Amino acid sequence: MSLSLKALVKGLLPNAVCEYSVRRHAYMRVGFDSAEASRKAFSSSRYQAMCSAHLHMLPREVTSALSTCVDAGAHRGSWTQALLDVFHPGRVIAVECEPRLVEQLRATLAPFPNVRIVNSALAGNNGTASFYQLRHPAGSSLLKPNAQIIREVEAHSWDVIGEANVTKITYDELVKDEPEISVLKLDIQGAERDVLANSEDGLRKTKSIIMEVNFMEHYEADAGFPELHELMKRKQFGLYRISSAYDRGGRTLYADAIYVREEILSTIPLHSWS
Repeated sequence: MSLSLKALVKGLLPNAVCEYSVRRHAYMRVGFDSAEASRKAFSSSRYQAMCSAHLHMLPREVTSALSTCVDAGAHRGSWTQALLDVFHPGRVIAVECEPRLVEQLRATLAPFPNVRIVNSALAGNNGTASFYQLRHPAGSSLLKPNAQIIREVEAHSWDVIGEANVTKITYDELVKDEPEISVLKLDIQGAERDVLANSEDGLRKTKSIIMEVNFMEHYEADAGFPELHELMKRKQFGLYRISSAYDRGGRTLYADAIYVREEILSTIPLHSWS
């Protein structure tokens, strides 16, 4: 090995060790023992997927024993894949209604027998509705896009290119046969308020929620962070963590907020992993 190569290795090695240590401690924070955390930490791609899904921000009081989890707004299945790659939930219910995404979702999650795919829009009531299809499929919504958001997003991504008739299902109906929901991931493009406000039994048996919250109106008559936060408090959930906010150089647009039932939050020791 040449001298310059040896110097390069010596320079890179401390960084690699440091990054490995960060990953290992992140796995320990969500409840893995030292041996399992050490094994999982070798994969940087797995760790990045976990962080992108914000699963590392959940408390170990939730992640140490996952039962059923719900991925509402499952898109192409990346969140569910990250969940399955890191944890071992009893089952996952993946909900998606965008016609351009449903078949991709089925193909992605076909290898996992404990995943149930529901081709519906999570909503405040059961029935059918017209669904606005945006050029960027992940932005499609039951609500009409707000024209004011267009300058803040990628050019033409917010254009409505069609409408589809979709089935709607309430959260209570979706999880009526489940005794417990460990994690509800809610990324349903402005429909969060209607889903949460119209759920009783479903939310009562839900331990935690990872929810996209907007700081600027994205859709007509959607709910921003202050209104959703007050609604979550009325439903007996407390704000546990919030992700870095997203922007494209202009306004702050959105972030992901992690809410946990108050009775669980009250059991988390103050000296718990931060």
